[in-house]
Amino acid sequence: MAEAASTIHETLPSGRYIRLLTLEPSRGSDEVSCTLSAVNLNDSPEYECISYAWGDTAITKELFCNGIKITVTESSHAALFHLRLSSESRMLWLDALCINQSDIAERSSQVKMMKDIYASAAKVIVWLGEEDNDTAAALEEMDSWANFRHQIISEWENDSSTLRDYLDTIPLSSRLTWEKALGLIDRRWCTRLWILQETTIPKTVEVRWGYQTYPWLKLLRAIWNFSNIKGTVSTAQYHFFYTGYSYLCYHVPAAMNAGHERSLGALLQKYRHRECMDPRDKVYALLGIANDVAGEKKLIVDYSKTVEEIYVSTAMFLTKEGESLYCLSLVGIPEEPNGLPSWVPDWRVTDDYGPYPISAYRASRAPAVTAYSRPSFFIDKEELTLSVLGYTIDEVSSVPGEGPQWEAELDEKFAYVLSESGVWPRWCREHAEKESIVIEDGESLENRYKRTVSMGYVYEKEEADFSRMRDYPSWHSTSIDMLSADLADLSISDDMKEEWMKMIEEAIRKRRPFFTKTGLIGLGPENLRPDDVICALFGGPTFYALRPIKDNEYRLIGECYVDKMMDGQSLLLGSKLLDNVNFKDGTWKIAYRFDYPKDATPKNLRTMRTTDKDYKQKWYKEQGWRFLSFDESRIRQFVII
Repeated sequence: MAEAASTIHETLPSGRYIRLLTLEPSRGSDEVSCTLSAVNLNDSPEYECISYAWGDTAITKELFCNGIKITVTESSHAALFHLRLSSESRMLWLDALCINQSDIAERSSQVKMMKDIYASAAKVIVWLGEEDNDTAAALEEMDSWANFRHQIISEWENDSSTLRDYLDTIPLSSRLTWEKALGLIDRRWCTRLWILQETTIPKTVEVRWGYQTYPWLKLLRAIWNFSNIKGTVSTAQYHFFYTGYSYLCYHVPAAMNAGHERSLGALLQKYRHRECMDPRDKVYALLGIANDVAGEKKLIVDYSKTVEEIYVSTAMFLTKEGESLYCLSLVGIPEEPNGLPSWVPDWRVTDDYGPYPISAYRASRAPAVTAYSRPSFFIDKEELTLSVLGYTIDEVSSVPGEGPQWEAELDEKFAYVLSESGVWPRWCREHAEKESIVIEDGESLENRYKRTVSMGYVYEKEEADFSRMRDYPSWHSTSIDMLSADLADLSISDDMKEEWMKMIEEAIRKRRPFFTKTGLIGLGPENLRPDDVICALFGGPTFYALRPIKDNEYRLIGECYVDKMMDGQSLLLGSKLLDNVNFKDGTWKIAYRFDYPKDATPKNLRTMRTTDKDYKQKWYKEQGWRFLSFDESRIRQFVII
């Protein structure tokens, strides 16, 4: 009877010691046999790492390790079986055997060293399963994709047509052929979070199917080229392709780039939909590549802590060490109850279609909302509360029905909003009539609604031009249908159509529009309710919705877009600009500027070097900026539980 793998592990010496697996040579169907030994990384041992998906832990096979018959997952067994050499042993590192998974202290210590383990390896072998009768032909197809661009450009240079027209004449591979090629990539392996570290840190990476090998960088190039050949992937398969293969051709190369944003917060947001068997690894798998967790500030890998404890300590780190409220933008829409404070992101939630962070939208080239003021907060480590100073903007007065209902109404109505008919969603129209809402700047409420459901701007681009939107009558539908046939006759470019589609789809994803009690219109989380408080938190990149619980305690509901107020207008208080609020031990001190900061002033006013505050205010009002009358009573401490 096979024994547990833990019986083969002796205690590791202190220091930079790891275990290596010596895979014994063998041929044919002989049983897999190996031994484990401790080595010091300081001695620069020669070994190779295996990157693989563990697979179903309930499906196991037997092998001999240190002379003892043990069980391992089918995936681990297959990798070792095919990596055996015929006449000499092979030194490998395989986490399932080289780490005593039942020893919490050792597991914590070894995972802390994971970056060094992969960096010290001579090579990483990506194991993607066994080969079959189609593997050789599929690899030939992969070769053609890898060389596609070079081949096409060379041939096109001798052709008189444009490159786009020439590409239309190139016969694509049969669907069966490219499906076999894509079948080479084990999708489960592609979705693992750990592969980001396993493939970007090592010197050399090689991909393996059975006894077939392929260069890693060539595989990335092949998939990248394939993903840019239009017409090869059907709509039904697009999501599968996007979630699996795009991770390889877009995200992994980006992580290799030294200029890539590699702060822990940015990595947690970007890769939160990747999979881990242990949810604690949603944080730990990124520590090796994050560039802001070094030194005394670094988070400690500790598997004796619960998932909730790790997520709370990570949120505290992001908030305190980063001196930022960025963590609030990562919360999304939590699944309650999740055992976490509302201000702590639950990285177990991997919804690919969750809300896109509003804080990623820049309403103009000026800093958004409260970026002129530094964050003022206090974290109570005992009560797990976040006390933060902010400014009450308004309260929600009305929201449409629950998510699917209002989205269905948008599917039906919004196509007309964007056309010349001028019809717009019933809820917005009826609410405006009921409340007799008057827009002070004379702009139509319809136009404000259009801007709101796109959050005003194309992501990181210029302000939305709604005169052009009338030429875009197609609308996002529940089935994620691509552009309708109506667009075929329009004169606007495909790139512009796709830009509008992306803009609106990302804006409304898991969100609902709302009106406030003073007539503001905005876009907030799908679980927004009447009487929720819309506020600006000092130092935060956007507005937030908070739900009053008791006394001065609130639950964070999520980020909000408030039309006409995303450029810091909420803090342009009369002729004063809130400059700073210092918060310590429950007290605060307020300071004001009596002039507008240079980077917030319109370019033409900066050029004129005017100091006429009245003229500046007039200019802002002409642009539709909303000025709130100054009221210190609106500044308050929000205790977020």
